[in-house]
Amino acid sequence: MSGATITVSPLSTTTYTVVGTNGNGCTNSATQMIVVSPSPTVVVTASNSSICYGDSVTLVVSGASVYNWMPGNLSNATVTYVPATSTTYTVIGTYPSGCSDTLLVPITVNIIPTVTASISADSVCFGNSITLTGFGAATYSWQPINMSGSPITDFPISSTTYTVTGLSAAGCSNTSTVSVFVNSIPLVNAVASSNLICLGASVNLNGTGAASYLWQPINLSGPTVSDAPTTTVTYTVTGTDLNGCINIDSTTVTVVFQPTVSIAGLNIICPGNSVSLTASGATSYAWLPGGQTTATIIDSPITSTTYSVTGTDSLGCFSLATHTVVIDIPPATPIVIVNGNVLTSNVIGANYQWFLNGVPIPLSTGQSCTATVLGTYTVEVYDSLGCGSGQSAAVVDPTGIAQLNDFDFMRVIPNPNDGHFMLSIHTTKTDNYILEIQNMLGQIVYREILNNLGGNYNHEINLTNYGVGVYTIRLINSEKEQIIKSV
Repeated sequence: MSGATITVSPLSTTTYTVVGTNGNGCTNSATQMIVVSPSPTVVVTASNSSICYGDSVTLVVSGASVYNWMPGNLSNATVTYVPATSTTYTVIGTYPSGCSDTLLVPITVNIIPTVTASISADSVCFGNSITLTGFGAATYSWQPINMSGSPITDFPISSTTYTVTGLSAAGCSNTSTVSVFVNSIPLVNAVASSNLICLGASVNLNGTGAASYLWQPINLSGPTVSDAPTTTVTYTVTGTDLNGCINIDSTTVTVVFQPTVSIAGLNIICPGNSVSLTASGATSYAWLPGGQTTATIIDSPITSTTYSVTGTDSLGCFSLATHTVVIDIPPATPIVIVNGNVLTSNVIGANYQWFLNGVPIPLSTGQSCTATVLGTYTVEVYDSLGCGSGQSAAVVDPTGIAQLNDFDFMRVIPNPNDGHFMLSIHTTKTDNYILEIQNMLGQIVYREILNNLGGNYNHEINLTNYGVGVYTIRLINSEKEQIIKSV
């Protein structure tokens, strides 16, 4: 190289020689040793090359003797910065020889995410769920429930403040809180006026513990409702308080069928007769009219009457039965039509009874009667129910009756008597006679054949074994019959 001044960059210690020549061509030389010292190699270790806003970074440098950090003009080997923005730090490391090395250290500062939390409701009822949602970050972690993600669902059992930690993609975090107030649910109670009712009865349902009520399955609202179930029903009430919190309760009402009450007795009776009516199917009874409380009543209605009985069973269930008793209209009082000794009722009935001297004539139960002896005849007509018309006006001594002559007689001595009596007979005609004695039922209690009887006949008769009553004594021959009564 030539020139008075040169620049060299020796890589190691080097002796440089310069030869100088004047104008005369004369020369001389000189030498200069340049000692080359080694340069330091600066190394920086950063605690984190990417930090979040507000975090610090620690830089540790090595490889030189003294250091100078910029910005900040710091000289320590270890320095700590809290950069507000991304920053490139410069450190110069120098040996005692004055040789130095420079290193640039870039530090990235990431922004803190703006994390917010939302809640589906800030007030819920016990047992209900809430939804928590985080915004402004990449991932979310929730406390005190130790759950992650967004959105999430929780069932708080008490009032709770939730804290969400949101983490950005750069790993920077922030927090937000949200609170929920948990309202207790109302203590709802459903009460029935009776849990056992009779079919057809109603029941009152009463709800307590809330502000409003809805009853199912009848879909009625209100604290007190009424229903008349036809089968056993479980009623459920949903009670809602002023916070909108709900609870339910239920009560069961059992429906019991009413007793089947019936009345047995005659439907038609004769005027003046009594009727016996018997109720069945229950345990206690109340009759109208009359107010009797026995199962069987006896009454003598004067007009057609409808009887009602309320029968109550052991559970208090009751039902009503009715029974109408009609007073029969008996046949009209007959008039006896006389045709010789044939007597006929002008009233047609189902049955008849003819009377002689007030005593029923045995087997004389037709519309007509043939009078065989003198006396007072009457007839009573009966309908199919046996209701009688009452006896007709008397017919005395009908004509056409064959009589014994004035010299013939048959007497009972004494009459009336105690069953012992003397029968005295006198007849002017000798003939064969039949002597019969009948009771009031027409039964023959004594019979004797008197052959060739003529003149006087006296005979003692004992009827004490046959009881007190009216007996008919008949004396019959081939032509005639005479009848007398003995008491």
